[in-house]
Amino acid sequence: FGQAVGRHMVAQGGGSIVNMASTSVQMTMPTIPAYAASKGGIASLTVAMSLSLAPRRVRVNAIGPGTIATELSRGQLLNDP
Repeated sequence: FGQAVGRHMVAQGGGSIVNMASTSVQMTMPTIPAYAASKGGIASLTVAMSLSLAPRRVRVNAIGPGTIATELSRGQLLNDP
């Protein structure tokens, strides 16, 4: 998807792509290794995309929201000592 959007933005003369990473990229828990690894991949992808698309006037960033207090996170993440 990123390649298709990047090509479109280059053709349009520029743009901005925002990827969804997570605070788990920097600080994670032992119970969610697959999630942490997938978000680490998003962070690396964002760096690679930004380096290749910056000369073409396309900005690529990632945001890393923290844990949101939902029923799922309360039961699995927020109660983890």
